[in-house]
Amino acid sequence: MAFLQRVLEIFLFSKPDHEQPADLPLAQAQVLEDSPEDKEPVQPANLRPLDAGPEALQRDVDYALGGGRMYLAILAGEFLKDKTVLEIGPGTNFGFPLIMACHGAKVMVADRFLTPWDDNYHPKFYSQLRDSLKKHWALIDTTPLDRILSVSDYAPESITLYSSALEELSVVPDQSVDVVISNAVLEHVYDLPTAFAHLARVTKPGGLGFHQVDFRDHRDFSRPLEFLLFEDQEFREEFDYRQGECGNRCRPLEMRQLFEQAGFDVNIFHPNMFAEEEYFAEFLERLRQAPDSCYCQYPAEDLCFISGLFAVARRPE
Repeated sequence: MAFLQRVLEIFLFSKPDHEQPADLPLAQAQVLEDSPEDKEPVQPANLRPLDAGPEALQRDVDYALGGGRMYLAILAGEFLKDKTVLEIGPGTNFGFPLIMACHGAKVMVADRFLTPWDDNYHPKFYSQLRDSLKKHWALIDTTPLDRILSVSDYAPESITLYSSALEELSVVPDQSVDVVISNAVLEHVYDLPTAFAHLARVTKPGGLGFHQVDFRDHRDFSRPLEFLLFEDQEFREEFDYRQGECGNRCRPLEMRQLFEQAGFDVNIFHPNMFAEEEYFAEFLERLRQAPDSCYCQYPAEDLCFISGLFAVARRPE
């Protein structure tokens, strides 16, 4: 119980890009004026040009440090020694797992759109991250970052990279991972049953998972539930056009059930963001009058949660 309480106290944060989806076209209604068939798919966020300006780099380093401190506080530094950690959907840099690598973990990342090494961004980021780590932890072993910077690429001795969607993660061996982490990733996965089956397959019995999930419609965070009005096929077309960046619509209760069906115990679901009351009341009235939506009669008490943390453990077989 003390461990779970520590998780609740520490693991409450969101990705900085959730403040405003500047690069994603915004939607003012549940149906876009121009059909996805008439446009090219949106370029995945991880493959867009990276901002290597001083302010952007400092923001990214601060974010990596904040997340690193959080995971170390939850797991305790000594726990990580020789443990295998997998991050799903790490984003444009691999700061979280590499901080864990500097504390003795064996780390890997997997992403459908794995961000390639950028000579203008990554050497600056990892150099600045290394300097900051030495200031925060005087005795830290920065060898994983030293190796990366020495070759100007991701040294396999420091981190293992898998360019793979979670639904296709067959390359990771069975029961090989002690801890799986993700932050604002699972809402972008379309086939969650297959994805969670892979999570269960690669996680050791008793292994842990920490997953912060953003349940909002990413097209317009001020109207976070609009995509629930879509008919299923219409939404699939929208999801495919946006490369999953709009979110997959899965609600917290549905996700909890999928974790449990895959073989995990859900030790915690802690909602940490809620739909604004006036918007929610107006939206719920519209949803109840949308018979083509599979969420037409969905429980209101679960709909109001728009972000939350899952802490799960793999059940022994």
